[in-house]
Amino acid sequence: MLFFSSSAAIVNGQSEDKIILIEENIDYDGPFWYSVSCLKVSCPGLTIEINDISTNYSSENDHLLEWAGLLSSGASLTISSNSGISIEDISIQMIKVDEFSIVENEDLIDSIPSQGDQENYYTIITSDVCSLGNCDLEIKNYERQTEFIGILDNY
Repeated sequence: MLFFSSSAAIVNGQSEDKIILIEENIDYDGPFWYSVSCLKVSCPGLTIEINDISTNYSSENDHLLEWAGLLSSGASLTISSNSGISIEDISIQMIKVDEFSIVENEDLIDSIPSQGDQENYYTIITSDVCSLGNCDLEIKNYERQTEFIGILDNY
């Protein structure tokens, strides 16, 4: 469950005053992706702050902010900007994963199905140690994979 709130609180920064656009307390455990896009030409001082048990993250960009990772229940998220920017000037997108993984209940077939065999096969199985667009650069390529299982049609 996410709680959204918008306010016009002013926070004194190092050089300019910041206005808090969104302040959320997140009651969710698991993978989480959050994106804030500026709908104007520029949103000076647009900032995202994530405070969690294991993560304290802050980033500032005038156009696009993104964060992905694992959150613990009780984390807080704050979006702020310089004065002159309102909540109507930004777009918010988020992904939270309630089902942590899709696990096959039984083994899939070992061979490619015959042409015309239209059984209900999974079409793509992914095994990826990266979460929601956030990937550690030290992960070796052989640890990342996408496997296609299904029927190939020629159109």
